[in-house]
Amino acid sequence: MTPGNRTERLGWSVYLVLCGLGLTITLTWLGPRPSEGLGVANTAVFWLLHVAGALGLLALVQVRLGRMAWMSRLPGVLLVLVSGTVASLAFTPVALVIDGLFLPSAAAEAIGDPLALSAAQEFLAFSGPIVLTWLLVNAPTLVRLEPPSAAGPAPSADDPAAELWGRLPKRLGRDLVAMSAELHYLRVYTTAGDALILFSFGRATAALEAYPGMQVHRSHWVALDHVTGIVSENGRTRVQLDGAPDLPVSRPFRPALRAALRQAA
Repeated sequence: MTPGNRTERLGWSVYLVLCGLGLTITLTWLGPRPSEGLGVANTAVFWLLHVAGALGLLALVQVRLGRMAWMSRLPGVLLVLVSGTVASLAFTPVALVIDGLFLPSAAAEAIGDPLALSAAQEFLAFSGPIVLTWLLVNAPTLVRLEPPSAAGPAPSADDPAAELWGRLPKRLGRDLVAMSAELHYLRVYTTAGDALILFSFGRATAALEAYPGMQVHRSHWVALDHVTGIVSENGRTRVQLDGAPDLPVSRPFRPALRAALRQAA
């Protein structure tokens, strides 16, 4: 299984947790200079707080920026770099607090320094590694992104989904089957295949409000015409589709989905 397929199958939440654990273990083992002399246990906690805080902010910032129309038009790599830089700025005060808890001697030495200077030094120390790490975390997905040159021309601006259609490769057509969110990326399934594009899930579902389909999960949308069945097992419900993998249905969406299918039938 390729890294990209592993990311898709695990889902972003699990993927980020695994990346975070891997980074924490690696940093604890290597023992970089900021954690020298802390001991194994304290070093592990020190880096866990840094990694968890940074990855959480990175994911949040990237999702927020990806929802902005003008930001989502940037190339995927550039959006990741911008997200990493903004998240690094937001993480700077968090890093200062963590350092103060675990490195009281260093914090005491910095008491006489202006807060802005301490923050700037912290940002310069962490921003590069954070941005590079975030780029590597996104790399499997960026590799699978459909290149902009493969997208067809956008249809009439009167169509609320014009921008979404314009992002899809011509080879996919417009017979939608399902859509799945992968952070701020969007996996789109049609009867002709699937593609990963740079588009937010929320904007896509809003644009397709008049389309015969519905959201069935915080990360999944399905076209009702392509639903072939609903399967419930061990308290979990999945919708079966004729042109996409089975997708989970969250409890709040189950009654509405069943009602919509009965009405369609």
